[in-house]
Amino acid sequence: MKKVAAIVLWAVGLALLVAACFEASRHADAIRTAWGAMSDAPLWLIACVVIGPLANMFFTGAAFCVLNRHYAKVGLGENVVLIMSANLLNYLPLRPGMLGRVAFHRKVHGIRVTDSAKVLAGSMIGSSVGVTGLIVAAAATLATGSGRVGLVVGAGICLGLFVGGHAARAAGRPWWRLLTASGIKFLDSAVWAGRYAAVFALVGAPINAGAAIALALVGQVTMLVPLFGNGLGLREWSIALVAPVLAIGAMDGSVVDPTALAADLLNRGVEVLVALPAGVLATLFAGAWLRRAIAQGRALPDEPGEPEGPRASADAP
Repeated sequence: MKKVAAIVLWAVGLALLVAACFEASRHADAIRTAWGAMSDAPLWLIACVVIGPLANMFFTGAAFCVLNRHYAKVGLGENVVLIMSANLLNYLPLRPGMLGRVAFHRKVHGIRVTDSAKVLAGSMIGSSVGVTGLIVAAAATLATGSGRVGLVVGAGICLGLFVGGHAARAAGRPWWRLLTASGIKFLDSAVWAGRYAAVFALVGAPINAGAAIALALVGQVTMLVPLFGNGLGLREWSIALVAPVLAIGAMDGSVVDPTALAADLLNRGVEVLVALPAGVLATLFAGAWLRRAIAQGRALPDEPGEPEGPRASADAP
């Protein structure tokens, strides 16, 4: 029954996405304005929107690399490839990308399912710390009226997390990984905020840093909902509902802002266009690595229950 419910909710998310496209198409003026702005947009702005999803996958993979290496020696490239593959597969119901990544680590690296759950929890904590750091930087900007102050505060928080992680590692503290992963997730959250700033500028509705951070927070929260593949449909409507509250868009009294809806639909479209080739190639690489591990006798056999598997020491580099 749980699988059926998950598939139904995934279909609801897909229906929400279709409804978002229909709602955006009803506002011809907003679409014409957005299209005209995109036609005149500089290449660097378009590049930011395209490179953003790749940067997010890289930083997410880097954070998982730091956390996974508490249990096994998993390389940065391997973590990034697995995240790219999972990102694409998670658009399907039941989040097969996440399940496949956990199964890969168990079979190839001997990381137990319970330990993968701990790594996921650490990543979510890191994301919370990263978003909180961005909120503090935004608050500093609002309090002083200076974007430079906010930038300095944000850079200080990020640097403090990395320096703290390095100091904790030198002192032999096991929580250095969480501090370091939090620093990486701060960068990941900053990229999300930058993506929203870029995509709104691309459709001719520039937003300030505070609004970009708020939308990044909303977007990331909706993508954590496990029953909607990558927040499919849910994220677009959430952004469109929150935008009027943040005084984004035409402010014509509408509950849903069509410009914000068009902006995040564009954001989603670019994500999918980037995720398709990256995810397909990553899945092929992961499959090849798994077959090689099996051929070399390094893969753990399939067993009922949760296998223990070999584990590295907590201070593995």
